[in-house]
Amino acid sequence: MKVFRLARAELNKLFQRPAIFLMAGFLVVALVLVAILYNPTVRTDTRIAYEGANTTEIHTQFQSEKNSIIAELSGVVDEINNFTYNINNGTSKLDELKNKIVRAEDSFKTFHSSILNAVDNETSLTPVRQNLSNFKSLVLDFQVYLSTIETDIDFYITSGQLNRLKNFFERLNNDLPTVTTNYDKDDLIELANFLNESRNFSNNVYSITNNLQEITLDATEIDKIVEDYYYNIVTDTDSKLNVYERQIEEYYTSHVGSRQDEDIEALNNMFSNYKSIVLMAKECLENSYTLLKTSNLSNSALNSYVGFEDINKYTIEETLTKNTYLLNTGNYDIDFANNFNFGTTAGFETSAYDFTIYAMQILTFIIAVFCLFFGSGLIAGEHTGKTMKMLAIRPYTRNKIYLGKFVACIAFMLILLLVSFVASFIVGAVMFGVNLTNVLLVINASQVAVVHPFVVMLIYLASCILNLIFYISLALLLSVIFRSSTVAVLTSFIVYVATVLCNMLMVGVSWFKWLPIAHLDIFKYFGGASSSGGFLTFNTIIDGSLGLSLGYLLGIILVFNLASLIVFKKRNIA
Repeated sequence: MKVFRLARAELNKLFQRPAIFLMAGFLVVALVLVAILYNPTVRTDTRIAYEGANTTEIHTQFQSEKNSIIAELSGVVDEINNFTYNINNGTSKLDELKNKIVRAEDSFKTFHSSILNAVDNETSLTPVRQNLSNFKSLVLDFQVYLSTIETDIDFYITSGQLNRLKNFFERLNNDLPTVTTNYDKDDLIELANFLNESRNFSNNVYSITNNLQEITLDATEIDKIVEDYYYNIVTDTDSKLNVYERQIEEYYTSHVGSRQDEDIEALNNMFSNYKSIVLMAKECLENSYTLLKTSNLSNSALNSYVGFEDINKYTIEETLTKNTYLLNTGNYDIDFANNFNFGTTAGFETSAYDFTIYAMQILTFIIAVFCLFFGSGLIAGEHTGKTMKMLAIRPYTRNKIYLGKFVACIAFMLILLLVSFVASFIVGAVMFGVNLTNVLLVINASQVAVVHPFVVMLIYLASCILNLIFYISLALLLSVIFRSSTVAVLTSFIVYVATVLCNMLMVGVSWFKWLPIAHLDIFKYFGGASSSGGFLTFNTIIDGSLGLSLGYLLGIILVFNLASLIVFKKRNIA
């Protein structure tokens, strides 16, 4: 109870500060500006809209495009089958790479032998020039091959290893002279020595290729994903696509030549659903195929290899989970709102929820700044104002004094956050209304939940609260360390700016996930991994997960507060 009495007293002091009116003014002005300037990008409507005077005309257009729609999915199946066949039959790109190197080395040896033969027997230089020409031709061919090897690569090679191969053959091609008719025996000896000393295939080439690892695929798993997302969707008699096409034809047969707008719209919607089934199956097949190819590697290790630099396995798993759910339940993406995204509507029309998310991103940024300002001065300010000793002689332990200030900061933040949230939602409701379909959430890239949009708002609010508690804990730690409130405030702002910059510049770095700032945004694990973000939204980290980020964030908050308590208890406040 003493902690809460201290917290209530501290909270009263916070709200009596003149700066509180400045902060309230900032929040009001920010909300007004957001209301005036808010102009989101409306979610793209992917539904088909064939133009026609009647159902027969739009049905004809659909029939003419149907095969090309399916061909996209079939093309992915062919790519997978070719990839698997090449690996299993010894015609993979790794085998091709090694064979080209062997041919280049054999040609190199033949060229070298012809030089030695010309030196020993003083024969014509014609074989030397011919062998040089053949060798240069192979080198040029190999350089072209290396420049295109990144397409559908079937082995793991780092950019550093690839560049070493490229540089070796580039130098080899550039350094070789043109053997002229003026070459004498000494010139040939010098050329032979140059080749002996400068061009060692074992050290420069085989040291790389012998360590390359081929991508392995389990034939059973490949067959399963092809069956799940191709045969069961497209080709089988009772496949999802064939069943749905029969429904389309039944509807069309009963409305042939109809000019009614509702019949044309209904048929167009069915065509859209047909296309959605194919595209979702295509995405599922591509994503499953990518995950199978990379299953034995962590994301951070994978990103070091050519062709896999930009892959984020979490976002791939998230998309796969979502599309698999839609295919299994017979639903479509357009039936649900997307997860909320900074600057883009969740539905096909703007709603109060979209506005609230946008406004809260900005208002939370302002609240974070003020929490840092007030929090970093709570204890340091007592030292600066010479009031800490007065507080310490009262019947309160230092633990209770610290916890009272911590609770006061949390309460201060919650009041500001909830008031801002309610105000933003009311403004959004007045401007855009509250109509929005349920949201399809993909939780931690593995579980799907269909929830009311207000539930999503509450999850976002909880994420903001955790984010702000982190900054409050950091501010109090700095307030305990520094006796000067000015130094504590400045340091906290420097750290805050640094977190934003680190998120922008180092998100692709493998060790970024071990920094506390990488885990500040929990909301991205609820279906927003690929969102464009906002002021307090952080990119999805490599090899991240909801459990990792939540546990890490809570752990860091605990460590900050324990460190603050230890330092505060040992601090001389005389």
